[in-house]
Amino acid sequence: MTLSHRLAAKISSEHQLEASTALQIVDMVLNGLAEAVAGGDAVDIPGVGTLRTETVAERLDHHPSTGAAITVPSSARVTFRPSTDI
Repeated sequence: MTLSHRLAAKISSEHQLEASTALQIVDMVLNGLAEAVAGGDAVDIPGVGTLRTETVAERLDHHPSTGAAITVPSSARVTFRPSTDI
């Protein structure tokens, strides 16, 4: 059972909702969080932590097979900083 399904089951039992409705709510919330992070917003989840995107600068590296120098382009990555409450 996925986290989405476990959250939906808890919501449906505690709030007398159909399981499918609760799953739609969970999916909408998680998709909204993903869209916010992808859009560059920091997402604070109280008691859990903060998700945000970080830009990684372009850098020089070496090809593992040939040893030739290559340029790795800049990219974005998602970072997570846990809350101090955990």
